[in-house]
Amino acid sequence: VANVTRPNLSESLMIMHELAPDDPDISNNYAVFLCRTGRTDDGVKRFEAVARNRLYRAPEAAWTNAGVCLRGAKRPDEAAERFARALAVRPNHAEAMYQLADLDLERGMVVEARTSLDRFIDAFRPTPDLLLLAVRIARAQGDRAAEERYARRLRVEFPDSDQMRQLPALRRN
Repeated sequence: VANVTRPNLSESLMIMHELAPDDPDISNNYAVFLCRTGRTDDGVKRFEAVARNRLYRAPEAAWTNAGVCLRGAKRPDEAAERFARALAVRPNHAEAMYQLADLDLERGMVVEARTSLDRFIDAFRPTPDLLLLAVRIARAQGDRAAEERYARRLRVEFPDSDQMRQLPALRRN
């Protein structure tokens, strides 16, 4: 029996990408791998190519992934640009909104985070993550009424969510 070695993940993804370079799903997966292994610029380039590929049905996801990659590489301004592009493509993309508002909060841009998140929540159905983030932002602003309003929505709309279970710990801090 011959000693056959199995390709590792990196080799497998590279082979798949070489065999189907125009397949946006394969390119997106390869870009995720590149970002997770510290090859940020290569990963972002691939995400951007995927976002521009007319065959890809979710360009907002590729723009958001590029932003997450850049955020992980401590490049917040570039990350914010990608999140904004995702929201320009699909204004109701909750993950891009979450990432952008959370990044703004992290950078001390609390008013910007609150303004964009409030506008989003007023226009679209929020996710549990967005409501919990809204609680955190209102708390950072010292706005107890808004904090309680968002916490109440989280309790009513998502009573069994992990985010709901995080509320008591958030209040202790």
